[in-house]
Amino acid sequence: MIQELLEWFFGDIVDELATREQVEHAPKIIDECTTADHQLMTFEKTGDLKTVVDQLVRETAEGVVGQVSAVDA
Repeated sequence: MIQELLEWFFGDIVDELATREQVEHAPKIIDECTTADHQLMTFEKTGDLKTVVDQLVRETAEGVVGQVSAVDA
C-alpha cells in the first residue's frame, strides 16, 4: 500500500528528479527497519560499540560495492 501511495503522490515527478530508486527503497525500510534500528538492536544484543561500528562499516562497504557495480553495469 505504501508503494501505491508513493506512486500516486510522486509518480509523475520522481523520474524528473531522478529519485525513483530512493523512493522505491522506502517500503524496504518500512519492512526491514533502518540502519539506525539495526545498530540499536546490535548494541542491545551485544552491549559492544565496536561490534556496532564493525557492522556499520560492513554494511556501508556492501552498499558502496553495490552502487559501484550498478554504475559500472
